[in-house]
Amino acid sequence: MEKLAQLKKQMTIKMAALYIFVLAVLLIQGKFSGAYGLTFGTVMAVLNFYLLAGTLEKSMRMQPQRARVFVTSHYLLRYGLFFLILLTAMKRADMDFLWAVVGLLIPKAVIYAGNFYDLLRHRSRPGNRRMV
Repeated sequence: MEKLAQLKKQMTIKMAALYIFVLAVLLIQGKFSGAYGLTFGTVMAVLNFYLLAGTLEKSMRMQPQRARVFVTSHYLLRYGLFFLILLTAMKRADMDFLWAVVGLLIPKAVIYAGNFYDLLRHRSRPGNRRMV
């Protein structure tokens, strides 16, 4: 469980760095409604990430059948939360919907970028290249 706590900390730092970078670009361009949407989406995405991590931690201590029900119910709960977040972003006139969606995708971007970096680093080692 210590590895999970370490992973959550690393992910939060990387998500915050990406968020700050994109937010700075939006603010320099004067897109304040986009910055508001990005902030809303990012905060909700981080909340969703922590809900997912909590579900994982709790389900690991359960019996398999009970864990299956627990994980499925929390999966549906998180999708309901996504629906409410997107509905709120659509209804608010002072918030850019597309930037809220970008904010929701920040955790995925961090994960994919990290995996891509690891893949490139692994392939750049001398003994790891494949002949095609």
